[in-house]
This record gives sequence, structure tokens and C-alpha cells, in this order.
Amino acid sequence: DNATIGVGWGRTLTASLASFHPPRHSGIRVMSLLGGSVETRFANPVEFSWRLAGALDAACYLFPAPLVVDSAETRRRLIVDCGLDQIYALAEAMDLAIISVGDINRDSTSLVRHLISPALHDQLVDLGCVGDVMCNFLDGEGRTVDHPVNDRIMSIGLDALSKARHKLIATGGRSRAPALLAAIRRIGCNTLITDESAARALLDPPDMKS
Repeated sequence: DNATIGVGWGRTLTASLASFHPPRHSGIRVMSLLGGSVETRFANPVEFSWRLAGALDAACYLFPAPLVVDSAETRRRLIVDCGLDQIYALAEAMDLAIISVGDINRDSTSLVRHLISPALHDQLVDLGCVGDVMCNFLDGEGRTVDHPVNDRIMSIGLDALSKARHKLIATGGRSRAPALLAAIRRIGCNTLITDESAARALLDPPDMKS
């Protein structure tokens, strides 16, 4: 009861709702940790947080902004002048964060491929990016990749995410193992839900390079 739950997005998280039938609790707050996409075929952060809140009979705090905006100034104004500072404040005291991790490589099937241009994707790969956590782009060591796009992303930062009392990551696939490892190095992980191929690769990190 009385928990604040921050949620990301992804195919895995969205699919989990079909079998999610929780007992009732009181005082639950569910918040989206990132902006949404105008057009999507597979999943949308707004949809996942709204449906999860409905299943929990919880208050829902949406993130009413595009995931990628045109400038750092637009991002600042949305946060300061349009009420999104409330979301950022809530994120500093999350009891539970539920997120997925996407891979960034030449053959990536991550949802983020549909939200950024091919040119930007190639730039991130060239800079050593292996994956993203809510469009926070990371290299293999879990460091934020140095690129101007970081100033245009509407999502909760990884420093705030790392403060959550319990962090649950749900992502599978061997190709996602480097991204998973980078995310764990950066924000930590209390519960990992994954498949055998990713788990085996995580247990033998050097083998992921083959």
C-alpha cells in the first residue's frame, strides 16, 4: 500500500499486462517515466502506465510530452513551465521502478529505432552506445554517451532512477545482454526478468563480444 511505482515501456512490459491480475491495494501511485510517441505500432509509454494503473486501481501520473523534442530549451520549458516538474519530483522517491532495456546496434530491433533517425542511430553506435534505458543512451560500461540528443529527451534521468528502492528490469534476447549489463552497471537491479540466452550471456560477459 501507498507505493509510488515508476514505469518505462517496451513490448515485454506491455505483453505482461495480459496476465496481470493483482490484489487490490490502497494509495498506489503509478507514474510514467518518459514521454510518449505520436505514432506507434507496438507499444506506447502512456498506454502502459495507464493500463497498469487501471489494473491496480491506482492514481496515474502521465508524462504528457513527446519523447524527443526539438531543443534543450523546449525540454526546459516543458519541465519548468508546463507542470512536468511534478513528475520529476515524484521520481526522486520511487518505491519501485519497472523498466525495460533496448539494444543499440546495427541490427537492433529495439523500439527506439522507430523514434530516432537512422543517421542519429548510426552516430550513437559510432560513439560506443550499446543500449538505452528510456532513451538514456549508454556505452558498455554504463556511461551516458556524449551526444547532443541527450538534451532533447523527455524522460527521467538515470541518477533519479538509480535511487528507486527496488528496480525491476524485464528484457530478453542474447543481443540485449550488453545493454542489460550496461543498465545494471549504471542504475543497479534488484529483480531481473529475462530469458535463458540473455542470462547465459550475462554470466559470461566476454562471450557477448563474439
